[in-house]
Amino acid sequence: MLYSYNLLQSFIKQKLVSANQLNDTLNNCLGDTHFKKVSNDYVFDIELTANRIGVLAGHKNMAKEICAMLDLDLKAIKDYKIGKIAKPILMSVKNNAKASCQIYSGIVLTNIKIKESPSFIKDALNNCGMRSINNVVDITNYVMLEIGQPMHAFDYEKIEGNKINVRYAKKDETITVLTGDEYKLNEDILVIADQTKPMAIAGIKGGIAGEIDKNTKTIVLESANFNSVDIYKASKFLNLATDASVRFSHKLSPSLAREALKRAVELFEKYANAKVVSNVLETGVISDQPLIVPFNLERVTKLIGQSISEKDIQRILTKLGYTIKKISSKL
Repeated sequence: MLYSYNLLQSFIKQKLVSANQLNDTLNNCLGDTHFKKVSNDYVFDIELTANRIGVLAGHKNMAKEICAMLDLDLKAIKDYKIGKIAKPILMSVKNNAKASCQIYSGIVLTNIKIKESPSFIKDALNNCGMRSINNVVDITNYVMLEIGQPMHAFDYEKIEGNKINVRYAKKDETITVLTGDEYKLNEDILVIADQTKPMAIAGIKGGIAGEIDKNTKTIVLESANFNSVDIYKASKFLNLATDASVRFSHKLSPSLAREALKRAVELFEKYANAKVVSNVLETGVISDQPLIVPFNLERVTKLIGQSISEKDIQRILTKLGYTIKKISSKL
């Protein structure tokens, strides 16, 4: 997976070590890593193990990991708030596949101005192997690079019935995706549809039916969490792998959907002149209760074959964002 040195630096308070030093650290702590200079940036290609891809799918979490490795600090990021709309535009979401879609969040934005993205977004995309298209598509991809959460934008005017329907494909149903290729679906493949047709293969690829074009003025922005096994199977069946499918196939945290939606709205307002005209359209439940993870220092020492002091354990876990109640050295 590719990571931009500049984008990583944007999340870290102190100045990062040199690219060469960071490469050595990542090699020692994460996996086989190589880097190259690209324009005014360095790009790291890290061979992550399968169990780390979902956690480190975005630069923000990778920056957090680096902070733990190098005893640095993440920058404090102000939580962006999406306000309530008194008279929201007509739009609804129905989830008919709750086993495959834990949460689906969407929001309608209007007054969109399709234009070229600012240079920092284009640079991040290009350096991480993605093509800049326009500010709408680019913002969704940039948020995926930042947070790890794939997103998609549909042209609101192309959604029949003003309704998003999360459902399984019908037998022999087909969809033409944004590349122009047509795919025949089966009844195990999740799609995002309107009243009559599929508009995207969920978690994999958008369709031309809801494509953003130069005339787009209003969009429905999607941020959802899909079952990793279902996305993996669909990707293999269709022989269609994308940046989104790779991330979803490795089990993303459902909480990323809300975080990404807020970040994307913030960027759309700033770089696409967007105006929010709906409340957040959300199906599914995410627990706000913190997950309690038992941690045993003695067991950790036995597993890794190396003794680590309680002080270092607390420092590392705190850098990774955990709150520690108590550390026990007993089994």
